[in-house]
Amino acid sequence: MKSRHLLFVVMWSTVSLFAQSFNGIHRPQAPIARQAFLAEPVKPVAPTGEEVRPVSPVRQSMGTQPGVRETIIGTTTYDLQTNATMARRVVRWADGKEAAAWTLSLQFSPSYSDRGAGYNYHDGTSWQPEPTARIEPYRNGWPTIGTYEQGGTTYEYVLSHMLDPSNGYYGGFFFSTRARGASSWNTTEVFHKDDIGDTLLWPVTASSGDYIYVVCNNREGVVNGVLRPVLFSRYQISTSQWIDSFIALPGYDSSQYYSGGGDEYNIDARDSIVAVVIGGLGTHLTLWKSTDWGNTWTKKFVDRFPIDAYNDKTLLTDTPWTNDGSVSVVIDGNGTAHVAWGMTRSVNLDTTDGGISFFPGIGLIGYWNETMPEDTTGTMDSFMVIASIYDRHNDDVITITSASIQSGSNGGARYTNTSACSHVNLAIDDQGKLFAVYDCLIDSVLSIDGINYRDVYVVYSTDQGATWSWPPANISGDYISEDVFGFVARHVDDSLHITFQEDATPGNAVQGSHGITLNSIIHAHVSKADLLAGNISPEAFEPGVGIGQTAITGRLSVYPNPATQDAAFSLPSGSGPAMEITAYDAVGRVVYRNPRPTSPYVIDVSRWTPGLYTVRVQTPAGTYLGRLNVIR
Repeated sequence: MKSRHLLFVVMWSTVSLFAQSFNGIHRPQAPIARQAFLAEPVKPVAPTGEEVRPVSPVRQSMGTQPGVRETIIGTTTYDLQTNATMARRVVRWADGKEAAAWTLSLQFSPSYSDRGAGYNYHDGTSWQPEPTARIEPYRNGWPTIGTYEQGGTTYEYVLSHMLDPSNGYYGGFFFSTRARGASSWNTTEVFHKDDIGDTLLWPVTASSGDYIYVVCNNREGVVNGVLRPVLFSRYQISTSQWIDSFIALPGYDSSQYYSGGGDEYNIDARDSIVAVVIGGLGTHLTLWKSTDWGNTWTKKFVDRFPIDAYNDKTLLTDTPWTNDGSVSVVIDGNGTAHVAWGMTRSVNLDTTDGGISFFPGIGLIGYWNETMPEDTTGTMDSFMVIASIYDRHNDDVITITSASIQSGSNGGARYTNTSACSHVNLAIDDQGKLFAVYDCLIDSVLSIDGINYRDVYVVYSTDQGATWSWPPANISGDYISEDVFGFVARHVDDSLHITFQEDATPGNAVQGSHGITLNSIIHAHVSKADLLAGNISPEAFEPGVGIGQTAITGRLSVYPNPATQDAAFSLPSGSGPAMEITAYDAVGRVVYRNPRPTSPYVIDVSRWTPGLYTVRVQTPAGTYLGRLNVIR
């Protein structure tokens, strides 16, 4: 396998680079920087920040890829949909109806006091209008959705965590249920902090038979000596009772686990089988499995970290592999559990600073299933690497910038403590084909701030995980937008049903990396036939077309040219109005975008660096391209 080299375009003064290979890799990997970056605590609450003028959602025309049909189903200003793991937020029923949820806010204020579950429903023909309010009565977040049957009626549910200090809510859950497609929700409180004395947050759920299963984090608790433990519970549908109320799974104790984290776990259920996977930076990636509805459990190490109960007081001069907390599990028709995760390395050279360090520039997705050996020694030689940063130029060079992997609080565009390829989640069809959806930095495609954009990708396996497709399919379809948090419906029929969040610029406002803007929640209907046939390109636009460009309908006359202050243009007769205006510098970086322009069309270039620019205008009739020289 050829080595891959990581090129930092904007980097610190000295960073040494190297390529790494190990057993199990069967796809080209994004290489690894030797530099480690201090890990930051994961916080679900928004920091204070500057309120900015709202902007329109990014996407105006949908579906640039063959086999992909996209629809905006909602918006949000709260732009951190998970700390790591992707909970189930899309449900697809056999009759073609569908539901999707996300964390919603429409406020341009860092308090996000209207935060809650955004929800939309597809009746088999079309999506409902975009929601303008949460479904719960009080501030909350992190919704996870599902479905169950009772008395011959199909129900849907949304479980979200309570976090509204102004009304006395400091943890626990809002449990909202309704008959599928009904006009209103029945919302009840589950385990308020006053009831349990601790704080339950960040739930993930699965349902099967008579049970809804919940895994969450207890942010203020200690169980079996584990700080902030990850806990399991069951809701029995027939009795409307919670049983096994938020317990530690067998073998989850301080001899092997130091602490839990928010969103660093996942769950799946199929018939009587339940699978829970727990991970985290420097934490053993562990699978618990029950074949009797969650009554008894077996435990396996998927990727065991070399050190038990690793923490900030543990000196670690080596850089062993670990998961980044973004983990996923799905059970196939034979009852076999399949696990995928974002990969990174960890190191800890300072045991007094209260944190560990990790490598956010690593862009790899790991995979394991129960037919593979358990990793009991921490040698990580039994799993596979199924995806990496896509080498767009096939030149053995991956170009990313330091700002792309710095934390948002430091002005970068990293999402919490996840790596360059992350937020993976698995889905499966009736034939056992597996699909892994994840987002990843785009090689060489930079914003005006010199930060790599991200796109949402899919790889698949048609042989129960023995081999995986490559290159990946790019389903978000827009280089010059930040596309992240791809949630896929667990069951794949003739299509994959995916939602993702789209922003005009990389990073997110919740973590302070840029101002508060309105993000689109987009639903992608991805043809399975086109995906399996290789018709969906790894590139965001069709092959042969330049960065950020579609096929050109005609040329655009921009004046004055050269320009110093303002530049204007007029459209040809019959083109219709401008739908979007975008300008690029000489290396393809976006320097200007207006997603809803109005005539007359004038661009302020007074602050642009002197040089040559490309102006692209999308209209109902097609795309028009012009050149502009800015001088001083």
